[in-house]
Amino acid sequence: MCVTYSGLCMDSNKLIEHGSRDCMIIYSLQVFHPRRQMFLFFITPAGASHVYLLVYVDDIIMMGNDPTLITSLLHRLSATFKIRDLGTPGFFLGIETLKTDTGLMLSQRCYMNDILTRAGMADCKPLATPAAVTQPVSSAAVPHDNPTQYHRVVGALQYLTITRPDLSHEINRLCQFMHTPTADHWGLVKRVLRYIKGTLDYSLRLTVSETSAIHAYSDSDWVGCSLDRKSTGGYAVFLGSNLISWLSRKQRTVARSSTEAEYKALADVAAEVTWVVSLLRELGLHSGIPPRSGVTIWALPTCALILFFMPEPSMWRLTSTSFETRLHMGI
Repeated sequence: MCVTYSGLCMDSNKLIEHGSRDCMIIYSLQVFHPRRQMFLFFITPAGASHVYLLVYVDDIIMMGNDPTLITSLLHRLSATFKIRDLGTPGFFLGIETLKTDTGLMLSQRCYMNDILTRAGMADCKPLATPAAVTQPVSSAAVPHDNPTQYHRVVGALQYLTITRPDLSHEINRLCQFMHTPTADHWGLVKRVLRYIKGTLDYSLRLTVSETSAIHAYSDSDWVGCSLDRKSTGGYAVFLGSNLISWLSRKQRTVARSSTEAEYKALADVAAEVTWVVSLLRELGLHSGIPPRSGVTIWALPTCALILFFMPEPSMWRLTSTSFETRLHMGI
């Protein structure tokens, strides 16, 4: 069954003045209950009606499937806080919400244009890819003459990964050189900016899904970094047909084999799926009963899967403490 949720965007200056004390006031209203899995996320239990309240500093989004209940709760909040109703969410925290025939599109086009302008590349020539696979990263290059510029631009790019999962890997790679950026590293940043210039219309699509089944995918590249020989792992988590969580991050320790690198990535995605399922159960959106609410994790190679589900890890003669710890995470 599909449920339509309507939302309101609000602004409250009082939350800035009093901070967490006002969050206790929201709780004391005995209307919203805070969620354990997400700070400053509240839900009101009212039978078949659901209203969710998301608070970020002085910005608030209220959404639910009962317009009458939303209006009633809005009046109760306005009696305690100085709230300005901004209507249906259209632009929230730099993210634009675009309605389509099948759902929503989350876009950061304005934010992307702002980054290009600040970097002086508003009129740059676009590229089709964010990185050159054949271009190695060297630590012996000439230092960048303006490291502050590098820090500012790369720091701004991190927020862009909220709606652009295609940039997660390359932006994470650029963040690894924050301490001593070189001219070559700045060249990599400019390539990413040129890719952004050609993909300003890219956004994150959210559509109505007939199932709440979770499908997660993980992968890693063994010894992908030529500087420290560490691997990079990543995952993508889908709720129904919607991509809801993704990550690309260099692993903290050197993997001695491709199996170990794949297993670390598999452990990361399993931990993320555990958190997502816990949050969805709190919201009453996941029963855990397949096929409509099942969980499936896809990973390669087969040897990593065998190791992941093997009851006797000692047979593998694992000597790495960190590897054994991950093997006993309780997954």
